Amino acid sequence: MIIDEVKLPLRIAVEEINRICMELERCRENYLINSEHMNASTGRAATDLELLQTAKQLLSERRKRDSVFTKASFSDPQWDIMLDLFIAKISRRKISISSACIGANVPPTTALRHLSCMVENGLLEREECNHDIRVRYIAISTYAETIMREYLSQVLAVRF
Repeated sequence: MIIDEVKLPLRIAVEEINRICMELERCRENYLINSEHMNASTGRAATDLELLQTAKQLLSERRKRDSVFTKASFSDPQWDIMLDLFIAKISRRKISISSACIGANVPPTTALRHLSCMVENGLLEREECNHDIRVRYIAISTYAETIMREYLSQVLAVRF
């Protein structure tokens, strides 16, 4: 009897949370669709959603190439990291250094070396985790994000 009294309010709360999550996702998509970035070289406006899709497509193409050319080494971990962190930035996700190393598709020590180099060159920024001192995040810098937007806008303009 008590369980039934708890189930209904809990079910209502879960439904409300799901409704709010769907509304937040709709708002995020509207934001991405309506956020335009002008490409200086072509004059074409590209939305965050278009840039996000272009970056995801480039990363996907790299993974497809790697799966086909299994015996060849076309390693470019810094570019993989840049694409991955740009996607994370636009998607408003935080990426841990460990996840960035996995996304680089190279051994962890190699990935860490590349991450350090990219931080030193101002392309990436390290961030502390507020609730766990063992976790550190890595993010694309404002400078690198601007360059990626310009590059992806140019790629987008050529593809369409």
